[in-house]
Amino acid sequence: MSKRNIFKTFIFFVFGVFQQILLTNLLYGVISAGNADIVLGQFSFSYSGPNLVDGIGFNNPMATALDETTGRVYLADSDNNRVLWWNNMDSLTNGKSADGVLGQPDLYSCLANHGSEAPGSDTLSSPEGVVVDSSGNVWVADTSNNRILKYNAPISNGMDANIVLGQADFITNLAPNPAAGTLARPKGLSVDSSGNLWVADSLNNRVLKYNAPISNGADANIVLGQAGFTTKSRISPKANNLYCPYGVAVDTSGNVWVADYSNYRVLGYNAPISSGMNANIVLGQADFTSHSPNRGGPVASNTLEPYNVVVDKSGNIWVTDWNNRVLEYNLPISSGMDANMVLGQANFTNSTYGKIPGANLLAWPTGLSVDSSGNVWVADTSNNRILKYNAPISNGMDANVVLGQISFNYGGINFLNGSGLSNPCGMVVDINSGRIYVTDGPNNRVLWWNSMDSLTNGKSADGVLGQPDLYSCLANQGSETPDLDTLFGPNGVAVDSSGNVWVADTANNRVLKYSAPVSN
Repeated sequence: MSKRNIFKTFIFFVFGVFQQILLTNLLYGVISAGNADIVLGQFSFSYSGPNLVDGIGFNNPMATALDETTGRVYLADSDNNRVLWWNNMDSLTNGKSADGVLGQPDLYSCLANHGSEAPGSDTLSSPEGVVVDSSGNVWVADTSNNRILKYNAPISNGMDANIVLGQADFITNLAPNPAAGTLARPKGLSVDSSGNLWVADSLNNRVLKYNAPISNGADANIVLGQAGFTTKSRISPKANNLYCPYGVAVDTSGNVWVADYSNYRVLGYNAPISSGMNANIVLGQADFTSHSPNRGGPVASNTLEPYNVVVDKSGNIWVTDWNNRVLEYNLPISSGMDANMVLGQANFTNSTYGKIPGANLLAWPTGLSVDSSGNVWVADTSNNRILKYNAPISNGMDANVVLGQISFNYGGINFLNGSGLSNPCGMVVDINSGRIYVTDGPNNRVLWWNSMDSLTNGKSADGVLGQPDLYSCLANQGSETPDLDTLFGPNGVAVDSSGNVWVADTANNRVLKYSAPVSN
């Protein structure tokens, strides 16, 4: 009786755009139905987000909102095309997973409009604003769909929105010429004490007010920053115009505050508010006709590159400033005044970009909330995290809680760990040891799995080159210059017959050899 030789082979397909590695198991040299058997970099074959999308991590978080009645915290997780929430703001711990999601069917999905060209009542595309009204209804600036969505309380996972503004229905996302019923990349939102909705309509260079009660497709009732509803001019700055406003807030007296981003200023409009009116107060500039970044000089206590603005219960003004800081202006507010408090920097003259994250640094913060206890919540956007600063607040203090990362030392997209990948490009199998090596370029690392025979879907890597651990991702580990243990955008990897690993360290313009045995 003849003996049959059985052999096993594996084919690996690396899909950078889908953040996946697919493994096909060949027995007797035949691929069964052309289907892959195992996926690495994702939980299953149905997902494709960078660095394993889940309820822990974020990708470009842009806005926060607090529902103090229920204790919920909401986050517009923009590049994951979703809004997340946590149920109890008082019991949060570092790296806690979100409890729910809007805009996606689950916590592992991230496609804009669920992968469709057209939106729906349950989809989102790059949301950049969120606010909760006094009834617990959630309003979302669905920015790339050029619309505002309202979700009626009680809020549940993946629910449909109930009201749309800026579009005639839930399945269009046009940005036509400005009118009272249109929007173009809306961003910041605010709801005043009467239930009226205020919207920073950024590309139309205006702020809109919708009077309560608000119905589907309603026209706005008041416009600021333009003479009327049909213009979007961005002429030289004056007291009555705006240029790409990103944030809006209303205080208890009905005064309106606008983060006039591209004019590098915050404007205050005293109540009563009327269309096209002049602002009464300017922060960040010496007067209403100046618009130089940081007043044309170094960063200081009276300069701004504002992204968002909120008002706390005492009437003090808080601003997220793209000088990598948050500023507080205490009452009474007057034009051109100095800020009284700074977070994210040691003092008012520093603007250090928090490339290497810490508890006291920020990197391009955008979203901002202040709760009734005086705690400050900041969307630290480029570090892909939310920071909570417990009251009482002091200059340059450390944050107390971080969401989106397991500790204050990390800032990767979508909770970087050993399971996820971002645009993997190169892969090789060491046929002697059974190890699989993969270049994870945007995370500036090479990962390996020890045994191809024991792989399961979404299995975490066993080791890493180029980083000190599986949670770090900075190019050259945050240094301006490379070193023996760093990588910057590696694209290719090979293993020689002795088990030495060779890596194309692409952005460092070099090839590195790691001698066997290879270790973390």
